[in-house]
Amino acid sequence: MVDQLLAFFSANKLPKPAYTLIANGKDVTAALMRNVEWIRYSDADSDVADELSFCVVGHYARPKRGDRLEFSLGMMHTGVHPQGVFYVQESERENGDKLTVRATSVNFSDAIKEKRDAKYENTTISAIAKEIADRHSLKCKCDIDIPVKYIAQQDESDLNFIARLSERYDLICNIKNDTLILLERVRADEKNSDLPRFVLSAIECESINIKHTSKTYYKSVQAKWRDTSSNSDRSVKIGDEKPTLFITDDFKSEDEAKIIAKKQLERENRATVEGTLRLGGRQISAGGVSDLIDAGYDSALYSIRRVDHILDNNGWMIDVGVER
Repeated sequence: MVDQLLAFFSANKLPKPAYTLIANGKDVTAALMRNVEWIRYSDADSDVADELSFCVVGHYARPKRGDRLEFSLGMMHTGVHPQGVFYVQESERENGDKLTVRATSVNFSDAIKEKRDAKYENTTISAIAKEIADRHSLKCKCDIDIPVKYIAQQDESDLNFIARLSERYDLICNIKNDTLILLERVRADEKNSDLPRFVLSAIECESINIKHTSKTYYKSVQAKWRDTSSNSDRSVKIGDEKPTLFITDDFKSEDEAKIIAKKQLERENRATVEGTLRLGGRQISAGGVSDLIDAGYDSALYSIRRVDHILDNNGWMIDVGVER
């Protein structure tokens, strides 16, 4: 994919990026710019960790695992904006003088990967997120007051538990800039208005690929669980039309079953339309909402699931992954 985008750079006039890279508190931007072949920054809304990688030619010292990188990106005429903090995970040297470095927004050498046991009772998503963030000296961005009667974490890392929690409640989940982020995709049956919005015109895109899938679109959901207090099987249904999505879980109450059933219905019905927009570089954030215009029948609001930024000396290109 990198090679394809670099070939496109050579044949088209793209925005000229400006960027800075701070390594363990030291500005190494000038040294990087002289010999960089490419930089790739991948911003995702639910992969837990974003990724920064770059390739330089020359006799550079190999970074150590866990080294801290601060990356900022923007335009020469407008200045740069922080994209986050990243921690070196691996490096590869080719033919003695080409060094490729990969870093992630989560320091996977930290305790956040260690398995642990915990339980959370009579609490909320926000309180759980803050407790986990505090445990790892992370800031927390989460204002979800969804109640949680009980959920257990058994022989499971905090990283895996966060991912499982976000899947259960259909949340945007990531660790960016030393901040644990958990946000609702949908609030009051509409896309969360607190999410950043970006107007994208089909006219400014180099290419658009929008696919309508044939996956089932469910019009109702039925949740089933075993009520241990009454020793009976219970169920609750939301909606009357068919087809119906059936889910079974260890729900602790009817209210919890309704909340999770609705979230799972929203999750299953996403991505009936998905695609990729390719355009010249600009500041667009995964987890936000794209208002795609000038695209005929495909003009609509889309969730931005991923943004891949590719930079080299010829310019700045982005691939924006969307769905609805």
